[in-house]
Amino acid sequence: MSNPIPRQCQPLANTISNLSAQIDTLQEELNRAAPQDKPRILKEIRAKAGALEQAQEDLQTCLIEHPPGPDFHDVPADTVAPVSTDESPVTLTKSIEWSFLQRKLDQFINLRTDAPLFKVRLHNHTIANSSLDEQPDSDVTISMLAAFADNGQVVLGYKPIVSLDMQKLPGGFWFDDINSSSITFTADPGQPVLPFTIKVVFETAGPIELPTHDSLPHPMDIIEFDVTLRLSLTWRDRARDMDFLSWLDPLSKISDDDDLEAAVEQFVRVHLVTKHPSDLGGMSQKGMRMKIYDHLKDWKTRTGINRNISQWLLGGDGSYPVIDFVNDGTSMKFTYQVPKNVLDPFADNAPAGWPFNAHTAPNPALDFSLPPNLAKIDHIVVLTMENRSFDHMLGYLSLPTSAGGMGRTDVDGLKGGESVTFNGDSYPSFALAGGQTVFGPDPGHSFGSVFHQINADAERPGSGRMNGFVRSFADDAAAREEGAIMGYHRGENVPTYDALVRDFSFSHRWFASHPGPTFCNRFYEMTGRLNLASGLNPNLPKNTWELSNSNPLTPVFTKTIFDHLSDSSVSWKYYEYAYCFLRFFAKYTFDDQNIVAVDDPQRGFFADAARGTLPSVCFIDPHFIELPPDAN
Repeated sequence: MSNPIPRQCQPLANTISNLSAQIDTLQEELNRAAPQDKPRILKEIRAKAGALEQAQEDLQTCLIEHPPGPDFHDVPADTVAPVSTDESPVTLTKSIEWSFLQRKLDQFINLRTDAPLFKVRLHNHTIANSSLDEQPDSDVTISMLAAFADNGQVVLGYKPIVSLDMQKLPGGFWFDDINSSSITFTADPGQPVLPFTIKVVFETAGPIELPTHDSLPHPMDIIEFDVTLRLSLTWRDRARDMDFLSWLDPLSKISDDDDLEAAVEQFVRVHLVTKHPSDLGGMSQKGMRMKIYDHLKDWKTRTGINRNISQWLLGGDGSYPVIDFVNDGTSMKFTYQVPKNVLDPFADNAPAGWPFNAHTAPNPALDFSLPPNLAKIDHIVVLTMENRSFDHMLGYLSLPTSAGGMGRTDVDGLKGGESVTFNGDSYPSFALAGGQTVFGPDPGHSFGSVFHQINADAERPGSGRMNGFVRSFADDAAAREEGAIMGYHRGENVPTYDALVRDFSFSHRWFASHPGPTFCNRFYEMTGRLNLASGLNPNLPKNTWELSNSNPLTPVFTKTIFDHLSDSSVSWKYYEYAYCFLRFFAKYTFDDQNIVAVDDPQRGFFADAARGTLPSVCFIDPHFIELPPDAN
């Protein structure tokens, strides 16, 4: 677990961040600049690159000279859990309905009317020591849409998730700055060998998309440009796995270049139309197509694609042997084997006679039958919101009415006069302005950030001083106004909560199960414990307790509260906006029965509530993800 940068070194870290952003901006400017301006811009890039390299060296020196001191406590070390060593295989079956899969693809990708969820950008990079007459390398960057908070406003942007260096394109060309306008992903069970098709259409309204230094061919101004890729769905009996690029195998046996290019076009299609009739569009299409083919046939790329898709289809690390596969056109059914200690990593530590339906002789001393008053409750509805502290949201309740509070003496909230000290300055608590509910930049949610906000001593449990909020905010968020983290809401900003706490019970000394981010606490909510690392993160050994959000995130096999409810014949349903957290459990990733859209007109929460058909236990996930539209 990495610590935040010591404050003595933070200016260097900020300089590195700023220089990196400036180089990116200059690179974009260079791509669009007139010829007479390019030497100046390239000179600036070289100067910034030199300064960046020096700042990185200085930061490493600073980190050596300023190790964590007495007021900069180390974050507790990662801990590997004592898990079972029983690796005997357990056979699982999973059925995925084609209609459900296509419906979710349509919801997230194909039929979105808002900004596309994913963006593919074709661009280039100029190496700092290159000359202006050299052909730059071309790049492909895939980004995902996200909502960001900036100065109290929500803005949309894209976070890069995959980058690929295409190196030099044939014909002396390079990508200027071409962005996808639409992406479609279709699943057609009527095509059992190649059921998946991904099509990326690029916008072509900007300047010349494919410049070149060569006199021939001349630069290409594109009118139409799209790329289509076909994916297979093949069970490899001998390998006992799934292959989504099985069409590569027969192509590897083709020796004639022309025959190979014709064969590749069946699976990788590049459509390119230019304004000038003499543009060598055919050559460029062929070059791009074969570039894509060369990357796909690379063993590392192919294995990575297969493993990543299998992780979501099967769960865990996706490497479990598939012993049977059936695609009947309505659903695809996988039969595969998972080690017992992955499904149940801990030995059975339930007390003898623990009561549940399958137990033939429950212990009367462990009787959990409902007491009379609880038995009067027909429905339990659990709505889980996002990260905010009590004092930030409801601390005002204990302030006097003259300070905008409610004067409640039964609430352990704000008293007035709270402050923390950072770098010799005092930062008092203060009321946020009316209507100011968007907070940005976001304070750190990681375990390390929260540990330093609490300002605990790793060697002294319960020693939190609760005075590290400003310093953590300044370090993690590079905040312009460090004291903003000390703001709190009053009733006018949280009218719904204000109404609820007037009439209903609430907890004012409730603490999160884990001092860390969202998913860790949602794992606690679902399973009663933290998640165990899958081993896919090279920096976190397998079966280590995950103190921060999973990276990478893959569906897990851990039993949830819902499995226990089902074992006890208690009805339940999970309602979702877009997707819910339960889909990060392999058993429920593609569940279309127990998980339902909250606003489904027939089976959603509001429909069930209106009809009086709510199950005994309901969980609702609001739009808790940073996924526009309607991101939280």
